[in-house]
Amino acid sequence: MTPEPARWDSKEIRRYLDDQDRRHYEQDGNDVLSVTTILDEENEGEPYWLSNWKENNDGTGDNADWQHILEYKQNRGTLAHYAALSQLEDQHPHSDQLWSGEETESLNTLMDRNGDKDFLYSVMKDRGLIESREAFEPVKDEIELTDLLYNDIGYFKDQFQETMLNKGVTPENVFSVEHKFALPENEDSGHAGYGGQADLMYEDPYNGDHVVVDLKTSKDVYTKHKKQVAAYAQAARESPEMNGDYIDRAEVWRFFPDNEESEVYTVDNHKEYWDDFAELSNEAYE
Repeated sequence: MTPEPARWDSKEIRRYLDDQDRRHYEQDGNDVLSVTTILDEENEGEPYWLSNWKENNDGTGDNADWQHILEYKQNRGTLAHYAALSQLEDQHPHSDQLWSGEETESLNTLMDRNGDKDFLYSVMKDRGLIESREAFEPVKDEIELTDLLYNDIGYFKDQFQETMLNKGVTPENVFSVEHKFALPENEDSGHAGYGGQADLMYEDPYNGDHVVVDLKTSKDVYTKHKKQVAAYAQAARESPEMNGDYIDRAEVWRFFPDNEESEVYTVDNHKEYWDDFAELSNEAYE
């Protein structure tokens, strides 16, 4: 049976940052923390590996600047998601919101960086395209940041199309894309309330499984990503508007432009990761 695309009025769900830069989703007076905010609060303080990475990318000498790297990758991820999911515009619950203020901000941020040679150096150094500032000199006027950006987005979009093709998933199999939700506290399922935006939900054309997908541009699939997609799977179960009812399978589709690496990761035990997330949601509100 071909699923009917989900529909909701996106104006009913407001997404905002509080004075602590924590993301919230609010709907009909129900104000909840986002999935990513809850996961970010799992670890108090900065982990050692991150402190070490920042130290090695402090912008001095031949080192890249970690702030440049994060700014590029975060905004690239926003634009890559749009490039892939805009191909399923008819499955978007509110298609006029597919390109939003967030996409505009990301595009403007990176366009403003075009011509910033220090920023370009950090991005190229992080990717291993150059080894030093001396090596950067002969090429710094031959390469634009937009060249890297458009190639990265093109790779992500192409890999998304190829993955859909390999899985036999057509637009007719898709329930919804970029579906926002804001769930109130639910004692039966053990969570304190949370909100988010599920990238993709589809029906497997081969076995009829209901599948929720989170798209990533990351270097690997981390435990945090597994908990995130598990939270989306539970949201589909609890929210009638998401057309989920139940989720048989949770997947992370990872397309890493830096070294053109693609992976479809199936979270077989997403219920176990859900239990971990539910506990974290309760801790986040304490």
